[in-house]
Amino acid sequence: RLFGAFQDITDRKLAEEQILKQLTTISNLYATTQKLTHKMDLDFLVKDVTRTCVETFEARYAWLGRAEADGSITVLATYGMEIPVYPLRWDGQGEYGHLAAEAIKTGFPLIAQDVFNDPRTAFLRSWAEQHHLTSLADFPLVSREQPFGVLGLWSDQKNFFDEDRVGFL
Repeated sequence: RLFGAFQDITDRKLAEEQILKQLTTISNLYATTQKLTHKMDLDFLVKDVTRTCVETFEARYAWLGRAEADGSITVLATYGMEIPVYPLRWDGQGEYGHLAAEAIKTGFPLIAQDVFNDPRTAFLRSWAEQHHLTSLADFPLVSREQPFGVLGLWSDQKNFFDEDRVGFL
């Protein structure tokens, strides 16, 4: 006689993969933090932040901008795609920068999981379609409780910015 027992280990394997992914992300964040403490070159730092967002968080495109006193947003770095940067504003005077502007003004992240069906992103649809991008998130950069800039991330996947990803950022 032969007896056997089988156990479905799918859930365990999925949990292990999730833990490994989180460990990789935390390790990359730690490495980035170490760079911050050793190198205070602004140009290097902003490029490294955008690179990390694409390579570690798997965003398709990342940009980082500084809010200027005149209401404009100066893009300091981009990574992931060669895309011309359009003029951005946070003061409501221009056509571009609506979600980034709100993130700067409110100090809270703004996320559009599907730019093609989100009324807040109607003005971005042709640009997003041209570059095959589907979702975006704008995270305010805050110092001493004052927003001073924005980190913008784009993905080519709908609903990319899930709770786990946003929680890390």
